[in-house]
Amino acid sequence: MRSQTARHATGNATRECSLTGSWGVANVMSCLSEEIALVQEEAKCLEDAEERIQCAVNISVQLAEASLAVSTKRGPNTSIYPLDLQTINGIVSRVLNVFEDERREVSSEALVDVFNNSLREANQAGWTQLQTAGSGSQALLKNAERFGRILATSTVNGNGTLVLSRQNIVVAAEVVKGRVSNFSFPAQPDQLGNFSRDNNETVSVSIPEDSLKRLTKEAEVYLVNTIFRNIKDFLPINTSVLSNGKTESLVISTQFGALDQEDSPNDTFKDSPITFNFSFRASSDTGSKYAGVFWDFSNPVNKGGWSLEGIQVISSVTRDNVTTVVFNSTHLTSFAVLVDVAGGLEV
Repeated sequence: MRSQTARHATGNATRECSLTGSWGVANVMSCLSEEIALVQEEAKCLEDAEERIQCAVNISVQLAEASLAVSTKRGPNTSIYPLDLQTINGIVSRVLNVFEDERREVSSEALVDVFNNSLREANQAGWTQLQTAGSGSQALLKNAERFGRILATSTVNGNGTLVLSRQNIVVAAEVVKGRVSNFSFPAQPDQLGNFSRDNNETVSVSIPEDSLKRLTKEAEVYLVNTIFRNIKDFLPINTSVLSNGKTESLVISTQFGALDQEDSPNDTFKDSPITFNFSFRASSDTGSKYAGVFWDFSNPVNKGGWSLEGIQVISSVTRDNVTTVVFNSTHLTSFAVLVDVAGGLEV
């Protein structure tokens, strides 16, 4: 089945685009949904020095609505076009530039909706095709990390926690007292929302006291955690690490909002790593071997890749088909995940 002729962002018609999800169609990378193209056109106001703040707020809302509309039109089991995903990445990056430059509160609810719509499981075909042309899901990761940092430093003031929970992403920003003995996320299991109910998985992150003190001398630390449900499936596989070519658990990001983008906190955690605790049900009766890895943006292959460096499994216990694994990570702003490498890597 073929769609009506799609419109490119420039207003020029492209050839017909496949509605079947068969991303081998040669012209599919030139297909841009009209809804996304309209937002891209409206986003020109981001270059207006006087209107850019209000423009960023408006564009965030419009992009959330457009990404949902396109997903609904395409259907629950069909990916939106790769060029839609690429354009969404680009618009989000430009919006975040405004919020960073102006040090203003980010449009948190709308942008979380954009991430959630982009992270639909059905979009795997689109992300996979986009990866063949360059950085796709890595760009989404970068945007999510920037969004979390802005959220932590501008939205959460004083005390309390802001939790934004959607089907495919959970973001929690919190003010942490710098002299506490340690910090664990989430404070309450229900902050994981649908993840725990659907996947029988829970995860906690513990930041040691000395790490908190080394990162900042302030009495308060802004911390943000992001948990991704599906993005693990959109990232290109490094078969030297993931021999069975799949990941089985949640991708999580932990970062301190007080750090500038140029800062690299990984050295801080070489002697005092972050502790991750995962609990999950075995995927099969035979069990699996598990390893902790992180997403290395510096890997030149596919502009990023999974790496074992800096990750150490501390313990693994299985009781009543529920496995609890604890591992330490020297990485903070990279994206750590517990993966299934059954039949391959020995841990």
